[in-house]
Amino acid sequence: MISLETYKSIVADRPKKATGPEVGFRPDNDEGFPCASCIHWFYSPMMSHSVCEIMRPKTQNEQVPANWTCVFHTSDGDNFPKLEKK
Repeated sequence: MISLETYKSIVADRPKKATGPEVGFRPDNDEGFPCASCIHWFYSPMMSHSVCEIMRPKTQNEQVPANWTCVFHTSDGDNFPKLEKK
């Protein structure tokens, strides 16, 4: 069994999830890049649903709608068609 200190060190470098406004979360409006086709999904068997790896909804019970999108949408992890190039 590990200690609380060990557990905290394991999760210490975990990045925080972004908020909706930080990632430009919005309805897809038929642009062709819905969350449903993005690879940033993790299925949680314990919660019996998928969660976004990038963004955390406002409340614990809220889920990311499959027909919304954000600037980090990607179907292959290499191309981010909605991310502005700087």
